[in-house]
Amino acid sequence: MSYVDEPGGTLVSLQDRSRADDALGGHLVLGALIGPDRALFALPPELELGDEARLEVLVAPTDLHEQDIVEHLAPTAVLVRSLEAAPDQRIALVTLAHGSRYAAVPPSVSTDEVIGALERAGEIWAAAVELRLVPDVRDLDPTAVLGRLVDIERLQRRTLVSVLLGRSAAEVGWCPFSPRTHCRQGPFLPPP
Repeated sequence: MSYVDEPGGTLVSLQDRSRADDALGGHLVLGALIGPDRALFALPPELELGDEARLEVLVAPTDLHEQDIVEHLAPTAVLVRSLEAAPDQRIALVTLAHGSRYAAVPPSVSTDEVIGALERAGEIWAAAVELRLVPDVRDLDPTAVLGRLVDIERLQRRTLVSVLLGRSAAEVGWCPFSPRTHCRQGPFLPPP
C-alpha cells in the first residue's frame, strides 16, 4: 500500500480550517482512506477535536501535478474511539459527505479477524495496520507534499477563470471546455 513517501501514493490529511486556510497550516494528522467515503486517523494524544474546529479531509495524489484534483471533503460524522486497554491510543473514523476519486477498495475482513487483530495489537490503529486496512503513517512527515499542494492550489486558483469576450461564433463553437486549443478551453462540441 503506497503513501506519502512513495510515488503514486495518496495523501489523506485531517485538516482544521479554523487554524489556517492552507493545507500546511490546517494539517492536523495523516490518515488513510478505508473506502470511498471513510477515512481513518490515529490521533496524537495532544490533539483534541473540539466544537470550534472546522474539519475537512484533504485527499490528493502524492506525486501531484498542476492539473490533479485536490479534494476537500466535508465530514458528516467523526467518531473518536479507543480500546479500554489503551484509552489514550485514539482513532478518528471520519465519514465523508462525498466519496473520494482516490479511494482504493480495502481488503475484506471478517468481524472475527478484526476482533483478533484488536486483541493482539491492543489498540485500534495498530490493528488496522495489521489487517492491511491502512498503511502506518504515524511517523511520516507530510511537510514537503503539503507545501507542494499549497503551491499547486495557488496556481490552480490563478488559472481557474478564463475570460474571452467578443469572439466570433466559430471561436466560441470550438473553444469552451478543453485545454487543447489556443483559448485553453477546447471544443464546445466534438468535431463531426
